[in-house]
Amino acid sequence: QETTRDLNTLSELDFKFHDILISAYDNPLVINFTRINNAKFVHFFFYPYWEEVFDADNFYARHLKVYEAIKSKNPILVERTFREHYGECARRTAKYAAML
Repeated sequence: QETTRDLNTLSELDFKFHDILISAYDNPLVINFTRINNAKFVHFFFYPYWEEVFDADNFYARHLKVYEAIKSKNPILVERTFREHYGECARRTAKYAAML
């Protein structure tokens, strides 16, 4: 029960965090594509495995790294960190894709 509640809270925070990042884009097509095809796809299909894919400490560390990169205002660091963040998410969820 406790784990499920924590998982739900983390999932909600993840949606909000990524929605804030996405809202900074200038292109409405990119915003819509990203909201529909990235965050929601991953959460919808992989939610049953979320606890296996990301633990709370890892979740926090990964998002803190993104936040710190943005705070640095270094575009090269931001791009590299975003690519690492989404790449890691893809690697972690890929092994569960066969279960869909």
